[in-house]
Amino acid sequence: MSKIPVFDIGDTLSPSKEFSRKVFREELERQGVENPPKYPYEGFNEMSVESIQEWFERDDIDADAEVAVEKYKEAKKERLKELEMFEMLRKIGKEIETPGIISDNKVAAKKFYKDMFEEENVEIEGFVVSEEIGVKKPEKGIFQEFLNRRSLSGENCVYFGNNIPRDSACENVGMQFVLVKQFEVFGDNWNGRQVSKLNFENVREEVTR
Repeated sequence: MSKIPVFDIGDTLSPSKEFSRKVFREELERQGVENPPKYPYEGFNEMSVESIQEWFERDDIDADAEVAVEKYKEAKKERLKELEMFEMLRKIGKEIETPGIISDNKVAAKKFYKDMFEEENVEIEGFVVSEEIGVKKPEKGIFQEFLNRRSLSGENCVYFGNNIPRDSACENVGMQFVLVKQFEVFGDNWNGRQVSKLNFENVREEVTR
């Protein structure tokens, strides 16, 4: 019997920090900003116009935050298409089990992804982000919240993530952790299960082991 595949978002389903910095740099240059400063990924929310406007005001950037955020969202969707992630998730839902998501992320990001998944006919059951429950990985509460929403035990799930110290904490609720090395990896010395690329065949192999 297959287990439920559950995914992190940033640098697991798609590249995150360096991708964001590249998109904002190119957009600011397009808007006429010379030598734009590097997007401070850890301090702001690229899905929120208000947050990006705060960054612009802090660093005295003369640009349209609303346009920049929309350009970022468009670029993110196109990158996910290029990586065939929508296709992978649809196939997982059809041939394995409906996937879930657990992410240290904002509610605004969850809305963006949910709307995008709906447009792409991707079904997700159980989508937990840290901002909505006030608990971040590696605290086990965020993993337990997902299990509660799906009425599952941890032994029924395999969690795919890229942050070894944070994501491997899923094992504290009985989930199995698989390190995804396709994009940026945080932490080291992981000798457990891992995949070099996230695709349907690799996911299927890990959830049926």
